[in-house]
Amino acid sequence: MGDLADLIKQNRPEERRELVEAWLKGVAAEEVETETRKLLQEIAAQAVEKAAGPEEPLFSLRLPDAPAARRQAERILSAFGPACEGAEIRLQPSSYLRYVSETHGVPILRADPARRDVRLGFGGEVESLAEPLPEPAAVSRALAHLEAYFSTVELGKSPDPVFAKASLFEALLYFMTAPFAHEFMKLKRSRYGAIDSRGPRFLYIYGPSQNGKSTFLKFVLKLLTGRAIEPLSGGDFAKRNVQGAASVGTSFPLAFDDVAMATRAALFEEVLKSYWESWWREDCVAPQIALSADAYTLPPWAKSRVKRLDFDVHFAPTDAGRDALAGLFRAENRVFRWFAPLYLGRMASGSVPGEDELAWAREVLVELYRHAGRAVPGYFPDRPIERLYDPGLKAWRDVVERLGKAKVKREADRAVVEFSMDLQGYEVREYESLLPVQIKHRRRGNTILIETPAEFQAWLSGGKGRRAGGWLARLLCRLQAT
Repeated sequence: MGDLADLIKQNRPEERRELVEAWLKGVAAEEVETETRKLLQEIAAQAVEKAAGPEEPLFSLRLPDAPAARRQAERILSAFGPACEGAEIRLQPSSYLRYVSETHGVPILRADPARRDVRLGFGGEVESLAEPLPEPAAVSRALAHLEAYFSTVELGKSPDPVFAKASLFEALLYFMTAPFAHEFMKLKRSRYGAIDSRGPRFLYIYGPSQNGKSTFLKFVLKLLTGRAIEPLSGGDFAKRNVQGAASVGTSFPLAFDDVAMATRAALFEEVLKSYWESWWREDCVAPQIALSADAYTLPPWAKSRVKRLDFDVHFAPTDAGRDALAGLFRAENRVFRWFAPLYLGRMASGSVPGEDELAWAREVLVELYRHAGRAVPGYFPDRPIERLYDPGLKAWRDVVERLGKAKVKREADRAVVEFSMDLQGYEVREYESLLPVQIKHRRRGNTILIETPAEFQAWLSGGKGRRAGGWLARLLCRLQAT
């Protein structure tokens, strides 16, 4: 796009405001002047520190020293009307908060690890989202409310309701940690920066229509804020929009609903490969990204960058279902306000969880259940759900055991999986994409050569965790006997 100031000079006065608005709505990170971006971040930090209200005070910030950067900042900031006095600007907190909400569809959310606080700026108002634990009965009621939402699975059709509830719980844990993704990234980069530049994994919720993805996103965003906030449209998933939201100083998760992966595969790869690894800056608060989509398989590069969850349930619209959900949405639940300071307390240790990025979240939920004197439900995912329920393994079970469309043979130093010739090449590629990253393999037509047979066998025998058995035992016997 070039320098914004130069572009503005090339346009007629009546076009300038439109140009500035377009730039703010979808500004590309590489085109943001460093000083201007830092200024927006500082405005966000100051805005959530000031109490909003009719008598809210103005606050002042110094404009960039470089003349070009200062002119650029003045023109950008003119969209929400600050007063400029020499080298300083003066503005009301609510003006910036409203502007971000209206322009990007998300509020300003800022975590403060030192104070174990989270502040939300929404619609011109500012409030703290961190509270001490109340008496046990209040926590028990909040947890019962969550369990009632998970139990809506029983209003639909699911081949494994326990798996469906566990997936919902895992997704909820993810969103409760999402406001702290930037701080998590700082911890990870400080410890592993030289060898691992990847950030916390992005959430990918899979499922066809009528499986509750959109309803879940609305539910969990309300759980975080206490307010009705719509997820972002899948059509808004674009590089410009993602980078624009990352420039304004919020850590509120960008939840894109119903992304059309068939037409956004290249964009999906560019954003997810670059977001933490190239675009992220420690001094610029960045929001986490979550998506829901109906593409069953993911490319190999995404396996280490994406946390995939399957909502394996189908809901047929009924009056009873709508009434149940309406009641759940009306209820207030402050569980995130108790979760936040406990989670930040664990972050204060300076350590980083191992492979399970949600380990601290699981600990905090167990602590809340213990405080409430309430039994942890049996579907609570006490380990990463991919260790408990593996949808890829389920698909392999179907093709080998139920459909008989694949045969597994063991050779001296490898295993060979021969798929039926009536399966199309893209179908074989889908099964290939479901293999875990630790299984080295090559595909030759309708055959997959497994070059790490021990890991393959371990996956088959242990991939379902506590639900293993039956068909796995028969499959392993077949693998070992051939």
